[in-house]
Amino acid sequence: MAVRVSAPRARPERPPDSATPLLTAEEFLALTDTITRTELVDGRVVDMPPAGNGHGVFSARVIRAADRHSADPDAFEALTSEPGFTLRRDPDTVRAPDVAFVTPEHLAPQLRKRGFYEGAPDIAVEVISESQTRAQVEDKVAEYLEAGGRLVWVIDPEARVARVYRPGAQVDEVAADGVLSGEDVIPGLMVPLADVFR
Repeated sequence: MAVRVSAPRARPERPPDSATPLLTAEEFLALTDTITRTELVDGRVVDMPPAGNGHGVFSARVIRAADRHSADPDAFEALTSEPGFTLRRDPDTVRAPDVAFVTPEHLAPQLRKRGFYEGAPDIAVEVISESQTRAQVEDKVAEYLEAGGRLVWVIDPEARVARVYRPGAQVDEVAADGVLSGEDVIPGLMVPLADVFR
């Protein structure tokens, strides 16, 4: 059963920091050989602390549940290991969702070029970890939606709920016995939360 909760907050404006030069997504990609668990936000590298115990387990369960329960597993590719998506340019922002679902028609042109994926995934999935604040997660949700993302799932293992975000719409909260659906973004994609929270 889904209940309506408040809409995500708008992405805050970040104050300029003239002390450090801004990086492009391409410059950030060159750095990723020497740094780990970072994202690029408005041209600046942001550290992402390692996630806690269960974070990777819940992300993997999302993918396994999608493969097991979806009507057509060939209708999407599930990307994990936190792939980078360039959500905004000038200044550049590169975010790495915990799981991303991408349709084959959107994925194919991306695989033919180097660098990060351009634009938001069809469905971005964030699993809340102990090292994140709610505000940090909501910033990422707003950025995915502003970059053209049509659906964002935020999974909260501690509260055993998920929140479903869509552009310009109220947020739905799905209980632990509910099912996350790809809706019209990826029809037939189904992730029962019982499989994720088991």
